[in-house]
Amino acid sequence: MPAATMSTHGVMEGGGSYNLHARIPAGGGSLALPYLEEAARSCALPAVSHPIVIADYGSSQGKNSLAPISGSRRSARERLQYSLRCTAP
Repeated sequence: MPAATMSTHGVMEGGGSYNLHARIPAGGGSLALPYLEEAARSCALPAVSHPIVIADYGSSQGKNSLAPISGSRRSARERLQYSLRCTAP
């Protein structure tokens, strides 16, 4: 690739650049929060002895990941606590 067409601008700048410019993506992402929480409340769960993993593979520096992960975790915890109360001897 000729030097004149090479970009010196990296896709992942670092230094908090993504979080500084994350307001618009976060606004769009917030529309999906109710769907993520509903998925956490209704998806199939493994046996009680197996761990449950909630992952955000699209996170960059984390700011836009906090609300979706927190909501999903909260919904899953509420569901598991209810399930454990219902199955307790």
